[in-house]
Amino acid sequence: MAGKTAWNRGLTWAQMYSTPVLEQQRARAATWRRTIHDQLRNSPDIEHARRTKLSQIARIRGLGGYERGSGRGKKGWYQGQWCDSTYELAFVVWALDHEIPFERNTEFFPYEFSGRLLRWMPDFRLADGTYVEIKGYLTAQAQAKFDYFLRPLRVFRRGDLQEMFDYVQSRYGGNLLALYE
Repeated sequence: MAGKTAWNRGLTWAQMYSTPVLEQQRARAATWRRTIHDQLRNSPDIEHARRTKLSQIARIRGLGGYERGSGRGKKGWYQGQWCDSTYELAFVVWALDHEIPFERNTEFFPYEFSGRLLRWMPDFRLADGTYVEIKGYLTAQAQAKFDYFLRPLRVFRRGDLQEMFDYVQSRYGGNLLALYE
């Protein structure tokens, strides 16, 4: 009825339904998710079509590229520098303490992977023009970026960062995340 407030407005699922009904709904949702994921996993054609459609929509909406805060790492600010991960944080702390001038890179560079021309933005640029990429793990796509890059590039992987992590932990303590502002 028009103008009348719905009986369930402002209520949570738990307030609206009994526990057995909630459990039944959760079980159905889990089954549905498994079914969909199984279909996608077992049908590369459907998955490819889904990814292609999402890619087209993202292109139309202007999505993609570097976005601060995206990715899996623990993020935050350290002395005015944005860090997308604790690996980047270790580099930033080490570089600032050793007075190594750097800046966050904002320039994209092309590279080719799987027959497609893509764009990549290294993490930092040093004062001498060397670009820095912080990489915890190496994938085929990351290697393609590095192979295609024609400028000076220094890639710090997990093992390369150990000295920086050791320095930061000895100087500031074991909780790296506490350094974020």
